[in-house]
Amino acid sequence: MVTNKIIGLEAEGNFTHVYLDNKKHYLVCKTLREYQELLENHNFVRTHQSHLINFPKISAYVKTVDTLPWTMVVRFQYQD
Repeated sequence: MVTNKIIGLEAEGNFTHVYLDNKKHYLVCKTLREYQELLENHNFVRTHQSHLINFPKISAYVKTVDTLPWTMVVRFQYQD
């Protein structure tokens, strides 16, 4: 599996949206938990029950506390 192209994954029931660094995304028939097990040794971090992100692809994040619970906005590095 080529993991360096994946920036993040988002759960949708028993499906997962896979977001790539070329701004494309795919809907795959596999749960986020299955992906978490596959990617646990590849610098992916579970930031929320429905989000798994490729930690090295983060360029910045902002923690906002004006909403409860607090929100984290993540910016990713994309290919040009």
